[in-house]
Amino acid sequence: MSPPTNGFTRKKTILEPVNKDIPLHGPIFSDTLVQHEHFGKMENQIKLESVVEIAGQRYHITQFDLIVESDDIIKSVTKSMLITFLILLFSTVMIALFISYYMLAPFRILLTNIQNFSITQKEPIQFTISKVKEFNKINHFLLEMTSKIISDYQLLKEFTENSSHEFQTPIAIIQGKLENMLEENNLSQCQMNSLKKMQSTLSRLSKMTTSLSLLTKIENHEFNNTEELNLSEILRTLLKEYEKLLILKKITLSMDLAKDIEISGDRVLVQIMLTNLISNAIRHNIESGKINLTLSSNTFIIWNSGLPTDVKPTNFFERFKKLNQHVNSLGLGLSIVQKIAENYKYGISHQVEDDRHILKLNF
Repeated sequence: MSPPTNGFTRKKTILEPVNKDIPLHGPIFSDTLVQHEHFGKMENQIKLESVVEIAGQRYHITQFDLIVESDDIIKSVTKSMLITFLILLFSTVMIALFISYYMLAPFRILLTNIQNFSITQKEPIQFTISKVKEFNKINHFLLEMTSKIISDYQLLKEFTENSSHEFQTPIAIIQGKLENMLEENNLSQCQMNSLKKMQSTLSRLSKMTTSLSLLTKIENHEFNNTEELNLSEILRTLLKEYEKLLILKKITLSMDLAKDIEISGDRVLVQIMLTNLISNAIRHNIESGKINLTLSSNTFIIWNSGLPTDVKPTNFFERFKKLNQHVNSLGLGLSIVQKIAENYKYGISHQVEDDRHILKLNF
């Protein structure tokens, strides 16, 4: 096989024929910069050069090899470790999620049961048996607790209903006897006045019992009959019932009621709320006073003339809180209104501006 006459270039080796005038020399090592075929940039490389003679022809042989620098090693190792770390992290997270999903499945069921629990239901929470001993202990504790809560609630409910009912019977008997005594002709004026005060006190006691029972039922969410109600029509119907009382107290009524305003709620509760607001505006008004009602798509405002007060308006929502302790009022009307508003998540506010008492409902 004859040596090549034109030389060649193969990868990192270059073989070139030279004149015989060039002296022979052994391998010489040096550093140089060479365009890297993969990276597309100049890289530091080590070069080996020698001139040899083969079959009477001298050749210049050059070989290159990449010099691996420390920064390249650091970059490669860092990249490899980072990729390995991300793979391990992703695997760990996925495994942890997978394990926690099945291990915490009883806990999620437990939370769902607690969120759906209602004090008005007659059956305690039903729990599934778990393989985790701690979850079973929690389930057993909650089962006993909810059973006790339901039992106590039912007893309290029965007591409230029975007491309200039983109170009305003797009150009605006493009122009947008082009416009979008032009809007698042999009573002095002092006795008549005493009997009338007793009759008034009994009437207040009867109303108080009914109002407190109503407050308890509202707080226990016993009114669940929700329907679409035409608030405009309900207001107009209720106002007709107060026409004579307004004339008797010489109160001027003005109103601006939008047509066909609808809200969702229990008809009885909504009527009670509106009745209390109207009655409160009439009861705490002044002689020849004013009442104004405004109803829009999402707001109901009722204001009435009245006496100025130093009491904070927000305190009128407290039970038995009244503007005037001598007024024939139980002090429960606005408390009932507030509870009904809270039951339906209505916004409610009370303001006093000079001689005007303003109550606002936001649906």
